[in-house]
Amino acid sequence: MKGNLTRRGKTSWRLKFDTGRDPITGRRVTKFVTLRGTRRQAQEEAAKIIAGTATGEYVERSKTMVADYLRSWLSGLHGLAGKTRQEYGRLITQLVTTPGQP
Repeated sequence: MKGNLTRRGKTSWRLKFDTGRDPITGRRVTKFVTLRGTRRQAQEEAAKIIAGTATGEYVERSKTMVADYLRSWLSGLHGLAGKTRQEYGRLITQLVTTPGQP
């Protein structure tokens, strides 16, 4: 896979790269990522992102909160015992209501 690195500011770079094809339309799916730092740092990070895309390890950034993700994950679990589901829910709630704890 290849990408295109374009300078956007003094220490800002834009990486344009393909993540494959849309399974329905067959069109290329193009993503853009802003990288900061020197050109060399941006090239190194771009190489990691492109390699991660090729191996399936690249995960697109998301604004989803951890608690929302965990609740979604919990609702998708099937065959989970009632007590276990209840305990997982309690732990998620505790995570959300206890700010600043590691």
